[in-house]
Amino acid sequence: MLFRKPGTHKKRHIVKTVAAAVIASAIVALCGCAIPGSGEIPDDVSTPRATKGVTSETPKPENPVPGGTLKLSIGPYDTVNPLRTSNEDLRLFLCAFVCENLVDIGPDMQIRPGVITSWSVDDTYRVWELKVDSGVVFHSGAAAEAEDVKILIDNIIGFGGNYAENVKNVAGCSVADKETVQIILKEPDALFVNKLCIPFVGWQTLASDRPVVLDATGIFRTTEFDGGHILLEKNTLYRDKSKLTYYNTIDITVFESENAKVNSDFDICVVQGASVGANLLREGSKVYYYGGTGYDYIAVNCATTYLRGAADPVTGEKSYITLDNPFSEKKLRQALNYVTSRTEAVNKAASGRATISLLPLYSGTVYRTQNAADFTYSPEHAMQLLIEAGYERTAEGWFRNGEELTVSAISPRQSYRMTAVMRAAVEGLRDIGVRVELYELTDEDYLARLNAREYMIAAVEIELGVWQDCGAVFGTNGALNYSFYSDSRIDDYIAQTRLHSDPAVVAAAFARIEEIILDDCPIVGLFIADNALVTSGRIGGVREEILRPWAPLSGAAEWWIK
Repeated sequence: MLFRKPGTHKKRHIVKTVAAAVIASAIVALCGCAIPGSGEIPDDVSTPRATKGVTSETPKPENPVPGGTLKLSIGPYDTVNPLRTSNEDLRLFLCAFVCENLVDIGPDMQIRPGVITSWSVDDTYRVWELKVDSGVVFHSGAAAEAEDVKILIDNIIGFGGNYAENVKNVAGCSVADKETVQIILKEPDALFVNKLCIPFVGWQTLASDRPVVLDATGIFRTTEFDGGHILLEKNTLYRDKSKLTYYNTIDITVFESENAKVNSDFDICVVQGASVGANLLREGSKVYYYGGTGYDYIAVNCATTYLRGAADPVTGEKSYITLDNPFSEKKLRQALNYVTSRTEAVNKAASGRATISLLPLYSGTVYRTQNAADFTYSPEHAMQLLIEAGYERTAEGWFRNGEELTVSAISPRQSYRMTAVMRAAVEGLRDIGVRVELYELTDEDYLARLNAREYMIAAVEIELGVWQDCGAVFGTNGALNYSFYSDSRIDDYIAQTRLHSDPAVVAAAFARIEEIILDDCPIVGLFIADNALVTSGRIGGVREEILRPWAPLSGAAEWWIK
């Protein structure tokens, strides 16, 4: 959904599309969503729940007092256009308060109408028809029409940004009448409507990279913004009064750093990445930890060969030699999974605030978690697999046919989390006597080695999106397939998830994908890092049970200022 390239380690999104071959940190469409038309998630599947907060919540009074200003905090931002801002906190706040989505994904992961009230698709799953709510009105006073939806989609296709991945499969978009948009896809996609969870903004905003107005249709409108504050005012003309908030205004204060943001006098603060491990609790405040979107893993080069580069000492030109890759053998990939302590990785890389996950998929969604493999940390099992692969341990290391097993590992040193992840894997290998060459690289060098396939194992961080599709990581031609993994069965099952809207068929396909991947081990799956919602003592009405990675501000209309 939203790509982020390595080197952009602050949260989060770049405003242009990056070539897939050089993306190491990316928003990937891997999350299970409700199936269009299915109406519900199967009974045997539950949705993930947020963890309990640190302090107890004041019971909700019968009649919360209306009024007041909600204070939010963010770091520096570039634009108030949510389609293009690189400030993830600002994007979340604008999407929650100022913009409506074309369609919504609820806390239960079911698709809900937004600006688009209904949709249909032909038998090929390529031609979609979308109906626009005739009652939607922009803050400027103009009525929203099908043409506005077309302008939005065409703008994203043409200029990229945070939602480029959502519409990359669109071949064409046309207007049938004032309330009807027709979209033709390049490839069939039964779940395309899931990808329309896109903020709806007007042409005045789209016409400029740095708009002077954010023309949208949500429950708040922008009234003023400068370098230090963004002020929002309740949209009293909003068509559904039941969705309006108790508070009347919102003051988004801009701070010069993440640390200043977290330590400011805020009412609501969203904390992601490395800052989640900090002490976030202030007097009278409450911290809600919930599953985030960041997924960390080790990509294992499955190709039969890998490259080793060396620079000419005189000219500086780099040349490569091709070497046999021991990790093309499944037993070695399995051994790496057993020798990597996921608990250690969570503690070192995420300060203990993460959920161990073998695959880049949220648990409790429409696919079923099979738990077909249990990679509990076991150096003994790892060594046995090396022996079964023909290696013999000596005082100098592990040898086969006179050649020592030497593992080439890379990570970008600017990313604390990715560096810590790789060190956990390397420590496990060295503990059983395997020689490892660890390269902690600049982003530029890291990208160069990824492009050149100059590694055996690489630390990778991706961001999970809001529709199900693991083809990016495991498909033969996947844009994020850094393992160079290929299995025709996986490709076939991925195709099934795109060609069926029946949740039972999709769940069965995901079950087979999981079973195959956990046997072949093209990755060492590690964890999904937590995010945190921090509230001040002034805020009531927050319901932790509906906080989700894809909707951390769920229920904001129910909050009130005490």
